[in-house]
Amino acid sequence: MGDLLELMAAPFAVCVVLVGIHSYLGMHVIQRKVIFVDLALAQIAALGATFSFLLGISPHGRGAYFFALGFAIVGAAVFALTRMRHERIPQEAIIGIVYAVALAAAILVADRAPEGAEHIKESLVGAILWVTWPTVLKTAAIYLAVGAIHVALRRRFLQISFEPERAYAEKRNVRAWDFIFYITFAFVITSSVAIAGVLLVFSFLVIPAVVATLFATDIVRRLIVGWSVGIAACLVGMVASYRFDLPSGPAVVVTMGFSLALAGLFYYVREADNRSSALLKVVGGAALLTGVAVTLAIFLAPGRLAQIEHDHEWEAHAEELDFHECGEDLVCQAASLQTSDRWQEHVKDHLDDPDPAVREHLAKLLGEVGSAEGLALLAAIVPTEPDPLLRLEFAGILVDAGHHGGLETIVGLLADDVPPLVRDDAHRLLLDESGSDFGYDPMADAATNEGPIRLWREWVASGG
Repeated sequence: MGDLLELMAAPFAVCVVLVGIHSYLGMHVIQRKVIFVDLALAQIAALGATFSFLLGISPHGRGAYFFALGFAIVGAAVFALTRMRHERIPQEAIIGIVYAVALAAAILVADRAPEGAEHIKESLVGAILWVTWPTVLKTAAIYLAVGAIHVALRRRFLQISFEPERAYAEKRNVRAWDFIFYITFAFVITSSVAIAGVLLVFSFLVIPAVVATLFATDIVRRLIVGWSVGIAACLVGMVASYRFDLPSGPAVVVTMGFSLALAGLFYYVREADNRSSALLKVVGGAALLTGVAVTLAIFLAPGRLAQIEHDHEWEAHAEELDFHECGEDLVCQAASLQTSDRWQEHVKDHLDDPDPAVREHLAKLLGEVGSAEGLALLAAIVPTEPDPLLRLEFAGILVDAGHHGGLETIVGLLADDVPPLVRDDAHRLLLDESGSDFGYDPMADAATNEGPIRLWREWVASGG
């Protein structure tokens, strides 16, 4: 329990902060019937951060934040200008187009940046698990300021969302107020996407607000219902993430999806003319879905899929090294490898194979063999491995085998030009080995981590 609280306290706190502001903004979005405006604006902010990443700016520095904010404000202007009193084209169509174009542009920009695919993934799922208390406090301060603006201007904001015809009749400048509203929205989205990613931010905005709309009509009750559902889903998702070793952001999104499904079923039964019949239909549908899931799990077991996936990769190698009877058993393959007179020659020929799956399997095989010759071969190619995730995995194999060269590679991965998720994994490996983190922050920039990285290098040089 202590480990759970220590790891999840800050991420859960920032979840509560995010739910607080997004549930409120979600009411406006639902009422305006522009459900995907948050997703589009979040993707525009992510495009700005990706563009700054291409320019060599740290994705977690101030420069990236202001790039993302600038892009989001431009998006806010677009959405304010495209709102019409008498729509010929629904604004939701324009929002969808903007989202698709922004996502495509982000992919094109990321394609030109080193580790761009990793950055795109991070922009979608975020890194909420690694949020720190200073980030929680800074985010809460930004959202309190936005909340204060909305309290001060609540009459205008609520009118253009809930009573737009009255606003037009009273000659309000709806576009100007829309722009102010979307600017505050942009500040929230820019901060949120940097922490939680596009998918989780969208879920925070829409799902609690949809559930609240089902069960409440006035604003205060909608807020209470939305906050309750969002916070409960965050708690369950975070605990599930810890217990089952799942990515925290997607775990919370799925939990929120389940909460919406349960709320919808409860609403269906409550509002049905014949509640007993409605309840029976719900139970029957749940049983049918469970049966389908169990059937798919039986026939699409991971072991069978893995076997199919690896069959082609190892046909040639199995023929040459007599792995026929081993299947995917590394221990058996290691024993077969050592019976070959030319196993070192074969391994050398394939450690630079263009297929990363082949390189990964050979590295695991060398770790299983555990001989001095095999570990020396692995240590020689680890620094030149182009994929940072594989480089980290290979270095971990060396560390597990007691080879000192692995620690040097892991420290090298703490640099700023490596994706934050890889840096975090490298940091955890070093923390397990040394018992100290030297003040290193995997989400900070190179300047901040210069001192801790120097201490890590000194620790490795001293013999670890």
